[in-house]
Amino acid sequence: MDFITSAPLWIQAPIVVAVAVVLCGVLAFFFLRLIDIAGAKTYQWFEGKNEK
Repeated sequence: MDFITSAPLWIQAPIVVAVAVVLCGVLAFFFLRLIDIAGAKTYQWFEGKNEK
């Protein structure tokens, strides 16, 4: 891994940006799934699950 830290900045910057974009995309996907699941679970509270 020393080749990354000793590389010039013009090589390091695109690598860091690419890793950050991928990491943020993956985290956003999982947070959206978590919100969707929580919304589906709490949907019954707002719609009244015992009403017929």
